[in-house]
Amino acid sequence: MIDFKRFLVLMAILALIILLDTGFQVAYAQQVCPDLIYKQEGTIDVTGGKVWYGIYGQGDKPPILIVHGGPGVSHYYLLPFFKKFSDADNRPIIFYDQLGCGRSERPSNSALWTVEKFQERLNEVVMALSLTEFHLWGHSWGTQLALAYAATKSKGLLSLSLNSPIIDLPTYRADLQNLLQRLPLEVQDGINQNQPGSEPYLKAQSTFYGNFLHTAEPWSDCFLKAFGDEQFGLESYRTTVGTDELNYTGNLKDRDDSQLLSDVAVPMWFVCGKNDIARPERCIEYNKAVADSEMTIFPNSSHSYFDEERTAYLLALRDFVKKHDPSN
Repeated sequence: MIDFKRFLVLMAILALIILLDTGFQVAYAQQVCPDLIYKQEGTIDVTGGKVWYGIYGQGDKPPILIVHGGPGVSHYYLLPFFKKFSDADNRPIIFYDQLGCGRSERPSNSALWTVEKFQERLNEVVMALSLTEFHLWGHSWGTQLALAYAATKSKGLLSLSLNSPIIDLPTYRADLQNLLQRLPLEVQDGINQNQPGSEPYLKAQSTFYGNFLHTAEPWSDCFLKAFGDEQFGLESYRTTVGTDELNYTGNLKDRDDSQLLSDVAVPMWFVCGKNDIARPERCIEYNKAVADSEMTIFPNSSHSYFDEERTAYLLALRDFVKKHDPSN
């Protein structure tokens, strides 16, 4: 069972940060989630500021470049899985924090928080690291960014993994409302009849997220750290999304990039959890629309199968990228 009390505290803190733009330090940000020992790390000058990157792992296989979710949720929630994956597969993993969150700079400029600007900065990261052969992995919001990059047919890209694809925001928003209607009436009323950030709203929100966002127990300290005040990108999230996923008012709310799928020239893998906020129906739809693609739906997962079904996901990801390494 999910620890609702712990989740409620976390969501309350996050809501206060978003709604009030407070500057206090969040206790959960201090959870034990040590940085990895990177073989290479630093910062890269990109449009709007500097972004942090770190390359973890050994081996000479083509690396996987990680595009985290959000916008505004740093790479930390993915550290436990990809450390294990890299160690098991002997493959380098490239993390970077998108501008505006985590260990990257956080300029205050609403013009920076568009898909086009995020894509421009991703391209600058690839160029700065001189990546000639690599796999691209995106999760949640990161799938929209990864897709926008892959659609440019960049040289050196070997494959594209879209994990919990959120690339059609009007459909995504409708799907969220449909999911809400699956929950008890008191949960629906908690969302629909209260202000975001209020106690009844947060209690209902914790139930919603506990069913469809992250069900693994115990929660990793790195997952909690990614949502803490020290790591969370307030301005980028509030500009693009709004107060939360169930009140999507940001500049992405009407954007649909699903037509870009036909512009991708590399093999694709669509992944969802059975109880994912990014619905399996969308994975099925996208997989049917793309000839050179595969699909996996994890039956015991929500949005976080890399925590919820870690071993099964590790094996599936390893098999997919191995098939599309140049030596195969």
